[in-house]
Amino acid sequence: MRLTPFFCAVALLGTGCSAAGKDMAFLDSGMEADAGSSGGGQDTEEYAEPTWWRLDSELLVSAGQLSRTESQLIVSVLDFEGLVLCTEEVRVAETDTIPVRPESELLTWWSITLGDGTRTCAGIFDVATLPDSIEVGVGQMHPELKAVSSLVSDLPDTGVDTLNGAYARLDSDADDIWVYGYAGDAAAWLGTAGPATVAPLADGRWTLRGVYSFPIADEAGAVR
Repeated sequence: MRLTPFFCAVALLGTGCSAAGKDMAFLDSGMEADAGSSGGGQDTEEYAEPTWWRLDSELLVSAGQLSRTESQLIVSVLDFEGLVLCTEEVRVAETDTIPVRPESELLTWWSITLGDGTRTCAGIFDVATLPDSIEVGVGQMHPELKAVSSLVSDLPDTGVDTLNGAYARLDSDADDIWVYGYAGDAAAWLGTAGPATVAPLADGRWTLRGVYSFPIADEAGAVR
């Protein structure tokens, strides 16, 4: 894995960029997701520019595979300061388990093709450059996620002790793996069991909660 930080790093809960961190070793802090998550959206009359997007997932796992029909993605679009502009549910069109995981720290790695959404965001903002597919995985807890956990609401009473890290790659041809949030099954989120340490993951529903956001590029491929 190429060990490089994302181009923009700011203090947690400050204003400015809201970036997922690349790689598992040299992760710079981005804006923490809770900074603008309340309320469900911003007045579109302000013509806010969508700059970041965040991924949350409810994934049903069986024998290491994802259920296409019983798994759900939640995509949130944010402005430059990390305020949520809109959120929509997106179905999983196709998915497969990638047998060769890109890093040893990962316990599982899935390819996911995004299907139709509710078009809540697309009907208001230009989000045509959001990816059609993504690779997502669950792995070891990252030190950066531990460091910011005190700023994140709705974690178990045990903090992140029972949780795993959530990881993603936006381009299958790239070396970059992004650490972007927390992952766990129902018991892990209750703080009663976990984290997962071996593959395959236990059967059941796994919640992946995004803490850091990914950049939205314009049509020319430049980050907004």
